[in-house]
Amino acid sequence: NDSEISKHKEILSKKIVTIEQLDSQIDALKQALANKDEQSKSSLTELNVLSEKYAMIQTKIDYYRDNFSDDLNAYRIYNELSHTTKDSLSGIFKDNSIKGVISCGIQERNINNLWEYIKTEVVNGSNPDIHRLISLFEILFSRFSLAFPQYKRQKTIIGEKFDTQLHIKHNSSINVSGQIESVLLQGYLNTKTDKAVKQSIIKI
Repeated sequence: NDSEISKHKEILSKKIVTIEQLDSQIDALKQALANKDEQSKSSLTELNVLSEKYAMIQTKIDYYRDNFSDDLNAYRIYNELSHTTKDSLSGIFKDNSIKGVISCGIQERNINNLWEYIKTEVVNGSNPDIHRLISLFEILFSRFSLAFPQYKRQKTIIGEKFDTQLHIKHNSSINVSGQIESVLLQGYLNTKTDKAVKQSIIKI
């Protein structure tokens, strides 16, 4: 009958509206998903760019650490020296920048003068910077010996016999001769002449 048909039409019409609404929601979700996908691709691209930049920076850091860590360490040690010690070294380190400290420290005359200054301080035994000075000298000498490979540090060891050609006896030594009890400052040699340029300061 007509009322039954009208009823079915009404129900069908409502279902069609519901389906259309659902289709519209699906389209919106598809669009939102597409937008998120684009954002994800953009974020991934940005992440890749940042990762490449990070890798590049890390490579540079590793390069500087491998090639200049000694220079940076020497500069740090120099800056940790007391004002009194720095003043005493002003004739050697005329430029207090990192380049100045390294370049002044690896000149032959300056290396000689620095060692002599440290020797005096070791003999006097009153400079609180003495260990820093020795560490600074060791770093600078390693740079110096690259330019002047004929020079190398002595390897005076405890138990070795005292030799006036290689060693200088510290005034606190108990014995006149005999075996070395401690090494206060390593000297350095000229490998071409096989003679000590600066003799190690030792105690016997």
